[in-house]
Amino acid sequence: MVQVAERVMTDDEFFRLPPDPDGMRMELVCGRVVLAPPPVFEHGHRSSGIAYFIEDFVRQHELGVVTTGSGFSYTPDRRNVRAPDVAFISHERLGAVTIREEGYTLLAPDLCVEVLSPGNTPRAVDEKVALYLSSGVRRVWVVEPKPRTVTVHRPGTLPELLRIGDRLTSEHAAFAVEGFALPLAVIFAAL
Repeated sequence: MVQVAERVMTDDEFFRLPPDPDGMRMELVCGRVVLAPPPVFEHGHRSSGIAYFIEDFVRQHELGVVTTGSGFSYTPDRRNVRAPDVAFISHERLGAVTIREEGYTLLAPDLCVEVLSPGNTPRAVDEKVALYLSSGVRRVWVVEPKPRTVTVHRPGTLPELLRIGDRLTSEHAAFAVEGFALPLAVIFAAL
């Protein structure tokens, strides 16, 4: 990601910015706009596949909503708008906030999924995971296509590394009901 704004702004000011003319993705990090190139095909394919499996389970059990690429405001100072590749928000969390029609809602999803691209630096990923967890996100999945692993982060515990042969479960997703099972082999199936 490349920082492009020297001026510190709020999420409302960020919301009113025009889209980047080059199609770069924009996020607000500590009040400053950062840009990243659009994801490549493999990234989009993996993200949409994960979203499909989560959405299917969430709908069957009426647990909440699933979004892809939606921005949320994460801190009370309203200076951090990040957009996880996939997010799950339970009905319980949705009922506790007023969803803004214009602008970003101050809301920490129950689950944020980040599918890494070649340009992601370990530091940037660690910072994003830390922001999510400190803001109240219950689970964060970091999906790494090259080693074909998923690291599950939870508040106050060490991360759990899953590999091919393992599966993601309801507990890994912070779902209120059992029965979710997503094998890593499905996530990393050949295109």
